[in-house]
Amino acid sequence: MVFCKRNRRATESALKTSAARLFSKKGFEGTRTLEIAKDAGVNEALIARYFGGKEGLLLSILKEDDLGSSFVESGSFQTSADELPSPGSGLSLGEALLVFFRAGEARVREREQFMRIALSRSLVDEETARVVREKLIDRFRFRLEESLRGYLVRSGLSKEESEALSMLLAASNHTFNFLCKRVHQMDASKADLALSLLAQSVEAFLVSRTALMGTATRSSTMNA
Repeated sequence: MVFCKRNRRATESALKTSAARLFSKKGFEGTRTLEIAKDAGVNEALIARYFGGKEGLLLSILKEDDLGSSFVESGSFQTSADELPSPGSGLSLGEALLVFFRAGEARVREREQFMRIALSRSLVDEETARVVREKLIDRFRFRLEESLRGYLVRSGLSKEESEALSMLLAASNHTFNFLCKRVHQMDASKADLALSLLAQSVEAFLVSRTALMGTATRSSTMNA
């Protein structure tokens, strides 16, 4: 019995590794279960037995941190693309956001096949949508929120406002660099201009909030 369990774990692992590689290369719809099984060196029927089919195999990959991360990252792109340059870099927030958005465009090129798979499956399967949000979208946003903190220390933004700002930036990065440019084939220069305007607007807003907080602090000190 122990041997059988170990054999099953090894088979599942081989199938997930092969599927992740083939999905990244050929897409979800373009990959047949027979190809996955052949690449893994196992019987095709085991995909249905162990995962309930190709959809269940994809979901299992997404749930597995190490394998899911390698699938999403497509091998070469670094997680620093999820973060802003450090405030110590000498860049203003607006400049740092432009670096972030440019890195986001490169990231889309690296992982576009996966993003198309995740988007299409999320639209038709609630469980896939939940896993993609929890394992990928939320993690991306949390890393961005963490890297934003150095720029927000004197802004007086509440925790909820900081979270909302990271959501705005993450969603804009996804919308303009992936949906507008890659999916809908919209004018890339206009999408870049929209992101540039957003970067300038966010910087101006935070400069205004920081100045307002400074005025309030001085007023409070004078009245004390």
